[in-house]
Amino acid sequence: MGMYSNRHSMGYQLSKGNGYYLSKAAFLESLYFAYQYQEFLDELEVIGDGSKGISYDSQPHGDAKAGGLEDLAIRRARISSKVDLIERVCREVDPELYPWLIKGFTSDEVGYDYLRYQLRMPCGRNQYYEKRRKFYFLLYREKQKKWK
Repeated sequence: MGMYSNRHSMGYQLSKGNGYYLSKAAFLESLYFAYQYQEFLDELEVIGDGSKGISYDSQPHGDAKAGGLEDLAIRRARISSKVDLIERVCREVDPELYPWLIKGFTSDEVGYDYLRYQLRMPCGRNQYYEKRRKFYFLLYREKQKKWK
């Protein structure tokens, strides 16, 4: 019952005795979903709110196909729900540490040492990794409820 070997899953114990046990596949699914957080935010920024495509006069504008704004709104809602899910679960894990945890849990480039010593996160290593396991566990569970 050792640790997973790849660097992305460091800190995750493969132990059914752990209160936040996930199979390796389930853990990696949650991990890589969370790692898409910045991509989701970037896509929302590119999409915008769609209001620029709305004309309030009677003149035709552009060559947008019928339903284009509706498709854009659906896409935006789908991506927003993913962002909201990640943020909500992260806040549920620890509302006070949320600003640090969201950075650490959604990027493979931001580790504990950076959060603790560069960004002054007030959290010990063991506590951080326990919160991390809880985050990926809850994220997986919530994703299963929402999209399965």
